Amino acid sequence: GGVMLGGLLAALLGAGCRTPAPLPPVDLQRPGWTLRQGQAVWTPAGGKPGVAGELLAAHRGEEACFVQFSKPPFTLASAQAQAGAWAVSLPLLRRRQQGQGPPPARCVWFALIEATAGRKLSADWRFESRGAGGWLLENVRSGETLEGYFEP
Repeated sequence: GGVMLGGLLAALLGAGCRTPAPLPPVDLQRPGWTLRQGQAVWTPAGGKPGVAGELLAAHRGEEACFVQFSKPPFTLASAQAQAGAWAVSLPLLRRRQQGQGPPPARCVWFALIEATAGRKLSADWRFESRGAGGWLLENVRSGETLEGYFEP
């Protein structure tokens, strides 16, 4: 249960957390956002068991992005980047990592946005379309995967 889930979520963030000013809330109702919703199974690196959840991935060109992975009513992970800053949050663990500049390429949630927006991924990531909206995002170095589908 909760302990296993906590361990899975802890795998997402490194030990170091910085605390610059929080990013403003994302308003997905504003024009220009491309939204995709679906289901996914996130399997962290290190052979930990996967976690299934609902996935919302949105981007506004290259200027902003937002990803939320949840098991309603709980948000398991969220990530956003805009205005030269980024943040990844694990609300159940009360953990947050954020920084300035481009979002970290090692983060599965930001790699998902790059892949679904048709942009080039770092060499560690492989994205494979599986038909009927299905896809697999895999970190070939760590073994971390995110596999799912987006609704049409």
